[in-house]
Amino acid sequence: MTIDPIKVTESIRQSYIRYLTSTFRLRNNDLRKLFREEVERFWFTNGPILEATPPFKKGCYLKDLIQERALVKNLEKFIYDALSYLRNNPLYLHQEKALRKILKGRNVVIASGTGSGKTECFLIPILNHLLKEYEEGRLTPGVRALLLYPMNALANDQLRRLREIAKVIEQKMPEFKITFGRYVGDTPETKKQGEEKFRLMNPGEEPVESELLSREEMRNNPPHILITNYAMLEYLLLRPKDTPFFDGKYAKNWKYLILDEAHIYSGATGIEMAMLIRRLKDRVCKNMMGDLQCIATSATLVREEEDFSKVAEFAKNLFGEKFEWDPRDNNRQDIIKSERVKTTERGSFTPRLELYPKLEKMIQESPSSLINGLFDLCKEEGIPEDILKDARDGCANNTKRFLYEIFTKDERVINLKALLEDGAKNIQECIKQLVRNDNPSDREYRQVISLINILVWARPDSEFLPLLPARYHLFVRAPEGVFVSFYPEPKIFLERRELTEDKYPVFELASCRRCGQEYLVGDVKDGKLKHSFAEIDTPRKNRYFMLWEEIETKEDEDQEVAVPEEIAEKGKIWKLCVKCGAIWDDKPTCACTKERNSVKTLIEIIPKDTV
Repeated sequence: MTIDPIKVTESIRQSYIRYLTSTFRLRNNDLRKLFREEVERFWFTNGPILEATPPFKKGCYLKDLIQERALVKNLEKFIYDALSYLRNNPLYLHQEKALRKILKGRNVVIASGTGSGKTECFLIPILNHLLKEYEEGRLTPGVRALLLYPMNALANDQLRRLREIAKVIEQKMPEFKITFGRYVGDTPETKKQGEEKFRLMNPGEEPVESELLSREEMRNNPPHILITNYAMLEYLLLRPKDTPFFDGKYAKNWKYLILDEAHIYSGATGIEMAMLIRRLKDRVCKNMMGDLQCIATSATLVREEEDFSKVAEFAKNLFGEKFEWDPRDNNRQDIIKSERVKTTERGSFTPRLELYPKLEKMIQESPSSLINGLFDLCKEEGIPEDILKDARDGCANNTKRFLYEIFTKDERVINLKALLEDGAKNIQECIKQLVRNDNPSDREYRQVISLINILVWARPDSEFLPLLPARYHLFVRAPEGVFVSFYPEPKIFLERRELTEDKYPVFELASCRRCGQEYLVGDVKDGKLKHSFAEIDTPRKNRYFMLWEEIETKEDEDQEVAVPEEIAEKGKIWKLCVKCGAIWDDKPTCACTKERNSVKTLIEIIPKDTV
């Protein structure tokens, strides 16, 4: 349970510093010292940043839709065992809206975050449609729903979900035979190969009867739910042997097209996908518009309501179907976005900060520790006894639930949740506000970190979100390179720049990995040595100039020392004015050379001489 983000951040930072200082070797003692100092000073990390995901607004219960006859009554025979969390919990509000729209035949875009139940929004209507066909005696082989994913990994996740649902259906309602299959590049050709691969990939498991594991099986009896990616769909539409999916007696009942991660289909990719969908509709629909119900899902397609009309237009162009957005007419709102619950409650107490690390330690030592021990500790630290008794009476000896019930009333916890509702915050900023101190002590840091750890751990039940559904982010950036200025004193920089604050030139520095010999890297432009400051797509032309300095060494010192005569044979000797950047191989081209320490000797070499 325990994590100390500040320690983790510092550990990562120090590891990165060790990596840089050991990888980028410099022979010159002064430059090496300056480089180490700049690396220590440079802020590589941004964070840790704390992000919380407030709970989604609740809608009606699934049983309400069944009672309203929006869903088939017999769905109750298996749906609560297949999706167990819906038995006693309501749908999210965006799930309810999506289900009502889809069940009425509308095309929709479901734009909600990861873990928001987007899959249920289209999976329940698909199962409902198949069940309705079964009850009417019309459930024959043939695709009813095509699930398109951009990557096989996402398709595999959906496949696992369908297997679990199929197991429940086979157990609870065996007469209701649904089929599904994943048709991608690595789908085996024959049934025997498919079964062998399944057992290899899922040791100890047996395939469900509903899953068609091979191309052979799917061509003979196209599955009700077909899972693939858009590249494979194009092959399926082209190959004569795959025509059973789109033509003939089993291809007359297409109903749903679900497009996951719809935001990736922009630009040229979007045009290709739009054309592919139209080719599909031309094969399986009587009419090019209105026969196929289209559903798009995305976690990042929509940000604000101002974007909804644009998203509707995007979906309309992509699918070639009707998508609407009218903020004044609920019946014409086909863009569905999740809504979060805002913190409105007020706290009943604010315990001493010392309580949190004590509780965390007790939990670590015994996660299933006696409720009485936690009760006594919280009471000693000033939490009202009536709150503790209510929490104990309702927790059923569940430690996580006990702490969940207590800290929902903690003023500090409520403030933290409210603070994170507007977006992720730097953990140090959170701590400052919670302890109301612009310069919190290390002890206060640790105490708040303990509180966060407790909140992420405490929850009312295993199927529910914790009191604070949160995670830490840490961003680490690489230096842009190593750059050096020599005038008036040497300075090292880890960010690309042309001039120092005093307007003296800065040069890009490189070194030999074997011996640490320093080089200046760049090109001669208008008589001056300059490093590349071009756009990314512009080809770089680099020349390498060895920075020559006399190095005194002891006779018994084991290190490589360049000899001027040997180096000079490989390249031209240059002079560099470190005050203005002028470079010459014959006569000085600037007036700075009279100043002491303004000129350095460079020896140009070809790149193969560097390591």
